[in-house]
Amino acid sequence: RKVLQEDVNENAQKDLEALEARKHEGLARGQQHLDDKEYDEARQVFDKLIGEFSGDSELKADIADRYYKAGLNQDAVGHLSQAINESPESIHRYNRIGIVLRKMQDFESAENYYKRALGICQTDEYLFFNLGRLYYDWQQWGKMAEAAKMAVAINPDFAEARKLLDYAQKKLGG
Repeated sequence: RKVLQEDVNENAQKDLEALEARKHEGLARGQQHLDDKEYDEARQVFDKLIGEFSGDSELKADIADRYYKAGLNQDAVGHLSQAINESPESIHRYNRIGIVLRKMQDFESAENYYKRALGICQTDEYLFFNLGRLYYDWQQWGKMAEAAKMAVAINPDFAEARKLLDYAQKKLGG
C-alpha cells in the first residue's frame, strides 16, 4: 500500500512538472512573438494558455505585464482586470492596472482601481504615491497633495513622495 501511494505521489509530481513546463514553454513562445512584433500570434498563444490554465490569476497577471512592456496597454488592462476579479485581495494588481490606465490617460478608471485597493489596505505608501502620480498627470493638485501626505505619513523617509507633496503644495500656492 505504501509503495502504491509513493507511485501516486510520484506520478502527480511528474504531471505537475509537465504542466509547469507547458506553461513556461507557452509563455516563452508568446514572448518571442511579442519581441518579433507578431502581436496577433502572441495573443493566440497567450489566449490558448489562459484557456488551458483558466483559474491561474498569476498567469494572467504575468501575461498582462508582458503586454504592458510591449506597449499593448489595452491587452494588459484586460488581463489584469481578469486577474483582479479572480483574486480581488491582490493589492499589487490594482496598483499595476492603475499605472497602465494612468499611462493610457484613463484617469477616472485608474482612480477607481486605486480606491478599490485602498479599500483593502490603507498602509501601503506606494498605493498612495501612485495615486499621487495619477493626480499629477491629471493636474488634480489638491488630491495629489492628500495622496502624497498619506504616503509620507506611512513612510517619512519616502523621498519621492515628499517631492510629490512639495510640488503639489507649490501648485496650490502654499
